[in-house]
Amino acid sequence: MKFTNSDKIILMSSSLLLCIPGIYGIYTKKYSHGICSCITSTVSCVYWCNPGPSWLLTIDLFTSKIAALYYGITGIRSCKTIKQKEVILAVPLTILMISGYTYSNVYWNKNLSNWVYFHAGFHFFTTLSMMNTLCSLNKIT
Repeated sequence: MKFTNSDKIILMSSSLLLCIPGIYGIYTKKYSHGICSCITSTVSCVYWCNPGPSWLLTIDLFTSKIAALYYGITGIRSCKTIKQKEVILAVPLTILMISGYTYSNVYWNKNLSNWVYFHAGFHFFTTLSMMNTLCSLNKIT
């Protein structure tokens, strides 16, 4: 499938959203989370400048998986109680994040152009999930 300039702009822009938890993480002295988010955002942006099969895709997929694991593990470990607001938010955010990624892949495989919007949604819900994790971590320190 060919990438239009509009596709690239949408996905580069949505990748930049990941800088929000990066900046917030650094501001709140959660340096490893902040750096992780900034690196993930940068790599994703660079990839979406010129998408396609390449070593950049491999690095983008690798960094995003590492970030997901890091945020997921630290988010789960930060949960004090099931009633905690961040825990209640984590479930629908995780479902929306996984759904965005899954539908993005399904639409891509069917050669449907709407895959871009699902992938941008995935970036959006990932950003919200990261912010939710950071808020939870900031409650315990």
